[in-house]
Amino acid sequence: MARSLPNVADLGTPCHIGIVVRDFGAAKAQLEATIGHRWADTFDGEMPILFGDQHFRLRTRVAWSVQGPCHLELIEAVPDTLWAARSDLDMHHVGYWVDDIDTVSRQLEARGMPVEVRFDNRSEVRDVFVYHRGPDGLRIELGGEQQRNLVRSRIAVCCGNNGQETDSG
Repeated sequence: MARSLPNVADLGTPCHIGIVVRDFGAAKAQLEATIGHRWADTFDGEMPILFGDQHFRLRTRVAWSVQGPCHLELIEAVPDTLWAARSDLDMHHVGYWVDDIDTVSRQLEARGMPVEVRFDNRSEVRDVFVYHRGPDGLRIELGGEQQRNLVRSRIAVCCGNNGQETDSG
């Protein structure tokens, strides 16, 4: 009997919604004022990315909302990349924590969602993140243990809650 592949729904509850923004500071302030989200410390730096067969370093700023378990991830727009903004605030992707990025990534590829881009520091460390994109344009980010631990540590530093996700209500 052929083993069935999991649907995206089998990944569980999304851990975050990625939003690309043109004005990073203004978007943080607006979302804090309108829906009460607070922000963990901002990552401001470069990430090693593999896009197709090209390696490059992406300079960006990223902040995660403290409220969760489905957080907001604000990403500063980067022109001429897949993180370019079409408007001031663009819903970019849906993120899921997974225990085995490579296995789940292969399953999404088999479902018609090829890898679009992945974190790649040219070492054995691959357990950070990978983006897949479906034919309908839906973008899924799979985040591994390293990314999950980094996000939790940023929330803990901000809030002193040992990285535990807080309810938004």
